Amino acid sequence: MNLREERLQSFLRRSMVVRLATLSPKEQPHLTPLWFVQDGGKLYMNTRAASPAARDIAANPQVVLLFDAERGRRSGQVLHIRGAARLRRSLGLRVVARFAVKYRISPGGLKNLLSNLGTVLVRARYYGERTGEAGTL
Repeated sequence: MNLREERLQSFLRRSMVVRLATLSPKEQPHLTPLWFVQDGGKLYMNTRAASPAARDIAANPQVVLLFDAERGRRSGQVLHIRGAARLRRSLGLRVVARFAVKYRISPGGLKNLLSNLGTVLVRARYYGERTGEAGTL
């Protein structure tokens, strides 16, 4: 599947969350919702290096990605992509900037941040308790 195809690009632009389907080492299926961005024909998803999704991918890199277009007109369609994933320990600055623009600096991201200012301290504590090295799939 060519991630540069315009129809596919349009669908991905309207999608905010991907559901990552993995298989555990015991072949139990797991579905994990994650934020994602695209850069250079690749998809990037943030997670902890010790997360169940990262452990599953270490045992079996074959994954299924499920997208539905949450923004704009809802079509009821789901985009489903099969592929192989791997854990990366660091991201390039361009990918980090794409995450910031999509989820924090965008009009919807800013609106969400402002409407949830009261939860900033709780979220900071939550993320502080999430120990372990960051990773990207």
